Amino acid sequence: SISRLQLKTGESVSFETTERAGYLHVFGGSARVNSDYLLNGGDAIGAFKEPLQISVDEGELTALWFDLPAQ
Repeated sequence: SISRLQLKTGESVSFETTERAGYLHVFGGSARVNSDYLLNGGDAIGAFKEPLQISVDEGELTALWFDLPAQ
């Protein structure tokens, strides 16, 4: 499935990917992922077998989340 994310300053969302894979594509704003990575518009990250925490430090985020079956 595909979900559109729209988050504002201070908001966050988590995705559990221990049994599934996922892919986040940012197309507006910026987001911090698992407190380790800062993604900006045009950036993307895949996740498999680890939870994914997406948070917005400032501004707004618009992104797509692709929930994919595990291989």
